[in-house]
Amino acid sequence: MHRRAPNQLSELFRRRSIRIGTAVIALLAAAIPAAAASVPSAGAHSGSPQPAKLKPDVVLHRGGTSYTKTFTSVGGEGLLNLTAWAPAVDWGRVNDEAAIASAYVDGSYQTDILVPGNSPVQRQFQLGTLAAGPHTLTLSFASDRSAPRAQQVDLAAISLPTVTATNPNFVALEHSPILWGRSLASYGGDLQNAWTDAPLVAWHYSTPDVNGNTDLEYQIVWSNEDGGTDTEPPAEQARWGRMTDIEWIYRVQVDAAGNTVPGTETFQAPSHVTSTFNGAHEADHPVLQTCTDNNNVCDQLSDAKMRFFLSTLPSMNPVTQAREQIMEMNPWTYAVMGKEMIREHHTEAKADPATAELSDARDYLYIVIGKTTNSANDVTPWVGTSIGVKLRGDPTLYRSDHNVPNWSLQRDGEDATDVELPAGTTTSDIKAIVAIRFSTSDRADPGSIVTVTNIRRAYLLDKNYVPVQPYITWTGRVTLTQSTPTATLWQR
Repeated sequence: MHRRAPNQLSELFRRRSIRIGTAVIALLAAAIPAAAASVPSAGAHSGSPQPAKLKPDVVLHRGGTSYTKTFTSVGGEGLLNLTAWAPAVDWGRVNDEAAIASAYVDGSYQTDILVPGNSPVQRQFQLGTLAAGPHTLTLSFASDRSAPRAQQVDLAAISLPTVTATNPNFVALEHSPILWGRSLASYGGDLQNAWTDAPLVAWHYSTPDVNGNTDLEYQIVWSNEDGGTDTEPPAEQARWGRMTDIEWIYRVQVDAAGNTVPGTETFQAPSHVTSTFNGAHEADHPVLQTCTDNNNVCDQLSDAKMRFFLSTLPSMNPVTQAREQIMEMNPWTYAVMGKEMIREHHTEAKADPATAELSDARDYLYIVIGKTTNSANDVTPWVGTSIGVKLRGDPTLYRSDHNVPNWSLQRDGEDATDVELPAGTTTSDIKAIVAIRFSTSDRADPGSIVTVTNIRRAYLLDKNYVPVQPYITWTGRVTLTQSTPTATLWQR
């Protein structure tokens, strides 16, 4: 996606220490002028998430004692459920980005728990393959990777279920990947996922084949991607309806007994190449590491220090659900996404939907539509589809693509995009949603026909980055052609 300018990169190194090779360079945040740590004003979105109202069951303090709990497993794949928040932590502020706890089972490091704010969030992590019998969970405040001013992690509702082999979810959990954090020197070394491009949530696809085997695919949502082929954040926002990065990282085929079919393990290697997996396993869990600035992975570890064992228990349907809907299931990810863009100075200083610049995440209508394009569209570039929004008392047609041809939707199925609207727009202000056929080339229009059959959901975010309900939905059928390129999908 985008690459940081040198002055933006400097913020990444404003940590208490950064490891470069074998040298450790101490960087004292107090020595940096306060103005350098300022965050652009949120303008119309001055509200902050409400402070936590839950009473914590466990408080982990910087420099304090760890929490331990003995539990008995019946044998299977261990899970860690908890609700976490961190006072005075805010992903949108430099040096306050996250507090981090680390989880161990029987002294073995299992996962980091990144806590990016003061609002309680329910999370689930994996603890690996557990033998039947007693085990000890240890949770510790990770001072070396928490933001300099983070002082504690509050936890509640801790539970430790085991998914056994008789559970239909067992096989997907048994093969889920362990992801080690990125360690690129140019982005801050081996702790960089504590403040940038953090792995947030995971899920899997499960697809039976005609031979009685099952194809498993595992996907991760990162808070953003610092590099990649797309160097224009507003283009990414328009094409995908998000500034998070979503990538598949591991695929495997299993037989009817849940065993790996030899030769079927692959991963998404650098440059988005599908490569044969030759790395290590912990039981049946493949071990991978984020190793590029656009969040591709490697099967060999290099200076790995942070570890993310995100639960892949959630399952999605690739035919009926856009990948971006995993964020709807985990709405706290919108705040992380939006705040990272503000903190890294990617948003325009003053929100203006008339410009193509990236705006505050709370200035968009997030929408998923179902669409198909006929076979005449087997050319490059595509005839794309954009979404337009009309507001009450406003003659402007606000477009997802900002009238830039290559920013339209150029794929079929359940597709996500978003439309920038004036700051402060509410759902009741929306008068109509239209679909627009848009040729992405100045070459001859190939005559492709676009059919739109649904608005799966459309919503705004409130001042705390929470999706506003009720969602706008629509089911029907409209056809977009070269002669009739626009059609209304929904209107009041």
